[in-house]
Amino acid sequence: MEWQMADLKAFALTEQLSMDLAEGRAWGMKLDSFGTLSKMTSLFQKPRDEDFQMAYKELRYEPFWHVTVMFKSVYQRERQYRMAPKGEEVRTVKILGEEFPVEAGQVTLSGIEHCEEQGRNELYVDGITGKRSANLAAYTRYPAKLIEPVDIASFAPVGAIIQAPAIHASALLREAIGEMVRTVEADDILGEGVGIEALELYFRPIYAFQFHWITKDKYGVVECDALTGQYRVDGKVLKDSPVEIPVASAIFDVDADNLDVLLPGGHVTVPAAK
Repeated sequence: MEWQMADLKAFALTEQLSMDLAEGRAWGMKLDSFGTLSKMTSLFQKPRDEDFQMAYKELRYEPFWHVTVMFKSVYQRERQYRMAPKGEEVRTVKILGEEFPVEAGQVTLSGIEHCEEQGRNELYVDGITGKRSANLAAYTRYPAKLIEPVDIASFAPVGAIIQAPAIHASALLREAIGEMVRTVEADDILGEGVGIEALELYFRPIYAFQFHWITKDKYGVVECDALTGQYRVDGKVLKDSPVEIPVASAIFDVDADNLDVLLPGGHVTVPAAK
């Protein structure tokens, strides 16, 4: 098995919307963040702006992965080819100087098929939930800053939260490569190769604004995607949740010397049982 591996990379996507501007727009959506309570209250009396205050706000960076792997396999197998001569009177057929008998109206030829297969698997995976989402691909088109592995835990502005991915590189690659393993009709596997074309970790910026409805003593959160400018009123804040500090060696837990562990059985193409 031959392996090729691209450089491991991490990127911090650059905010396209300032926190101040996002906060101003979030104020206009604050009532919706309280859900059913806001609708019931509005039926009787519309709350005043002074009934609310900004309780907390945060900038956090949520991770997602982009990984692309490919494989190539070369193998061969023996095959028999049958052809029917025209006419019942034919008894033998000479092909390339060799004579073959006609049996049951057919001539049987033996040959060796030389085969080559290639495949490619590209994944975009939410670093927190581990769920795949092709929509994450759109984020890679925004401006980004390359992060050195040693700086993964400290690239963000002071006070910002950097969320560590729950899924690490080795697990992601094992899954991506495992999906390409296939059973083939082969007598001999002549060569195999797996190439990791991209293994990239992205951090995308999210603003979260927590509002306090003073007269009701309730809290609601409005989130803003700092890249697309999209808002959601059922958001969350992480101020009261434990946040794991990203550790580069744990996240990028694979290198060129231990790639074989990613492929149980050692082959991406497996000969079918005869």
